[in-house]
Amino acid sequence: MTRRYSERLIDDHALLWLSERDSQNKLTTLARAPSPQAPENISARRLRAVVALCIVNKDFADAASLVEWYIRRNKLNFLDSLERTLAFDTALSELYPQYKTERGRTGI
Repeated sequence: MTRRYSERLIDDHALLWLSERDSQNKLTTLARAPSPQAPENISARRLRAVVALCIVNKDFADAASLVEWYIRRNKLNFLDSLERTLAFDTALSELYPQYKTERGRTGI
């Protein structure tokens, strides 16, 4: 049985979407990517999810680097705030001493 065009189209898009997210490095890059609708807008939810993934994988340096980058941008997501971001950073520092050490190296 031949697949219909719409099935192939969906499969192709799904494969592309998955291939863009099949490693932590790709996800870290994606976390820094702006929204196509608002080029200055970074998804705070996506960024925090990737930070959590980095921590699960014990990659505290990447987690700290992402948080530092987001704070230093001085342009948070319009649904986010500096207070929320700093609370997230503080909670990670309290829960994970390795993260706190890495954040100490970054300077914020």
